[in-house]
Amino acid sequence: MRPLLRLGVPRLVLALMLVPACSSRPGAEATTHLSSGRALARAGQHEPAVRELEAALRLDPGSVEARTSIARIRLDQGRFPEARAAAAHVAGRRPGSPYAHELLGRAALALHDEPAATRELSRALELDPARRYLHVTLGRICERDGRYPEAIESYTSAIDALPGVAEPRIAKARVLLVHVPGASPPSALARAAASRLLDEARARTTVTDAQRAEIGRLSAQVDRLHAELDRPVSGILGVLRSNRAGWESGAPPALGNDSESALGALMGDEIGENFGFWGAPRGTAHVGPPTARGSLSSGAVTPIIQSYERSFRFCYEQALRRAPSLTGGVVVRLSVEPAGWTSSAVVSSSTLGDAAVAACIVESARHLMFPASPGITIVDFPVTFAH
Repeated sequence: MRPLLRLGVPRLVLALMLVPACSSRPGAEATTHLSSGRALARAGQHEPAVRELEAALRLDPGSVEARTSIARIRLDQGRFPEARAAAAHVAGRRPGSPYAHELLGRAALALHDEPAATRELSRALELDPARRYLHVTLGRICERDGRYPEAIESYTSAIDALPGVAEPRIAKARVLLVHVPGASPPSALARAAASRLLDEARARTTVTDAQRAEIGRLSAQVDRLHAELDRPVSGILGVLRSNRAGWESGAPPALGNDSESALGALMGDEIGENFGFWGAPRGTAHVGPPTARGSLSSGAVTPIIQSYERSFRFCYEQALRRAPSLTGGVVVRLSVEPAGWTSSAVVSSSTLGDAAVAACIVESARHLMFPASPGITIVDFPVTFAH
């Protein structure tokens, strides 16, 4: 400095010359910390990476890049509230950033805030249609939330957008086989569609071991359903099966005054007098509270089992024609596979003393379909009959 002063350079001019160099130093340091944090994150050193990124933020509080990186790291760590806070800050500063909305949506999904997750991920997809994998995530949200038609729509969009990926095909097949309301067992069209989707998924270039396992489970379910429908059954169960075949083919079920001869007073393979749903005698069937042990809760299985009360009542009413004083109840035990289908159904106890009714109830119960879950569930439920 002294040589410059000897040349006549005033001190004020020297100060002004030094200001730009000093003011640019924090920005350069922030960039260094940001680069270091990102490199550490790629190496899997999460906490050192966050310390570097936070150092960058202290020097440059408005750094969206640093907060974005922190949000991603906290997501990977499972620290979802922190991830959501960082992602919300980024989305607030850059509302047009699809990545910011995706981070915010994934954090919300991890915190079980499905409405917010759906909103943010849909916004990310709207901003950047190339983020096609988000269709699969949105489908999973809808499936988990019980919005199965929307799940099928999202998975269908994913199939169109990701022709080489197996996951959306497996997911759509799972919904068709396990979750479609009113399909128990799934219709012939649903089974055919699911079978085709599983074949397509199996032929994809990249299929993980977990995906192969699920393809195998769902394919086995399709084969089991085909085998059950091909197996000849006589008597009451045969009429039940023929009516189910009619439902699948689009023909109206045999329920009503015109069908009393088909449903009333069935004795073995013979059709007797007209006492069916619209004749006498009439009976009631009441499904008591089920107990579930395993992956599914009792609350998850209760409405599905209760929806079969009419089928159980039909089994009972056919027996009343030959045993008008028949009353009592049964306890049914189910084994439910992870994919949701019932692998076995047995009557564990009975006060009815009527083997035909018990067989009819078991036949109906074996077609119960439940939500997919991580493991096997054992379900016990009572059915009481009176008239």
